[in-house]
Amino acid sequence: MITEENLEEKIAEINSKTGNVVIFAITPKGYENLALGIAELRRYVKDQQAIIAYYEEALTPEEPKEPEVTE
Repeated sequence: MITEENLEEKIAEINSKTGNVVIFAITPKGYENLALGIAELRRYVKDQQAIIAYYEEALTPEEPKEPEVTE
């Protein structure tokens, strides 16, 4: 995490490793919105996986049972 206190140090560290510095900043409210969006996306994907599993099971033909042999 980069803060105002360590900004120059981190830029120097990145420059020494790759020579390319790109900074992406987000506000606390923006981070909250991003987290909520990701949580909603995860929920949607789980719901879709459950629907797909249901239909795969419903559409898979059952194997006929072998008659039991009694001796």
